[in-house]
Formats: sequence, C-alpha cells, structure tokens
Amino acid sequence: MQPVMLDSRNAPNAQPRRKVTDLLLPVLLAVGSLVVILGIHLSPPDQGPLALVFPPWWDGQHARQAAGSVGRVIGTGAVASIVIIEPRGNMARGDAIKSGAILVLNPQAMTGCHASRQMEM
Repeated sequence: MQPVMLDSRNAPNAQPRRKVTDLLLPVLLAVGSLVVILGIHLSPPDQGPLALVFPPWWDGQHARQAAGSVGRVIGTGAVASIVIIEPRGNMARGDAIKSGAILVLNPQAMTGCHASRQMEM
C-alpha cells in the first residue's frame, strides 16, 4: 500500500491563496475615499482665515513674511511653516501659491491650528 499524499490545493475545503492583486481594488477604494473625505474637510473656506502651509525647510520668519504678502498674519500652526492669515480682499488661492505656500487649508479643520499661538502684532 502506498502512502496517500494530501494536497491542500485540491481538497474541497481548502482556501485559495489570496494574491496581492486581489487586494488591490479594495485598498485603492479605501485610500481614495479617505483622500476625498480629507479633501472636503480640509478645503479652504470662501471667507475667513486660511492656513498657509509653507515648505518645512522654511524657518518661521520666512514663512510669516511670505504669508504677510497675501494677508494679515494672525497666528501660526503647530509648526513654524504653517501660518494663519486673514486674507486681503478677494485673495485667490493662486496668490497664496505664488507666495510660496504649498497648501492652502481650512485652519478650523487642522487640529494643530486649534491650539495656534497668537502673534503679538
């Protein structure tokens, strides 16, 4: 009598191995949904203060000077490269980008900006 070799791939209750490609679609959907939700939540308001995020290698003084060219600086975020401004007139997002900001966000949605340090001006 020969020994019986059991092959789990042919067993009726065997689970097929998951391939990375099988998980790709659910992961992409989850990440895409998160990006959309954060994009809506962090989008800058039509009126009121804005959080300008400058490159992290800029020091605080450089970021405040650049932000001051766009609006009145009213505070800073959790890090020196985030500056909260009250925009002048009909300031467009493009004006903030031209000043060197890499992102224009809603300061109320950013946790780090809730505890912003108010500047003495």
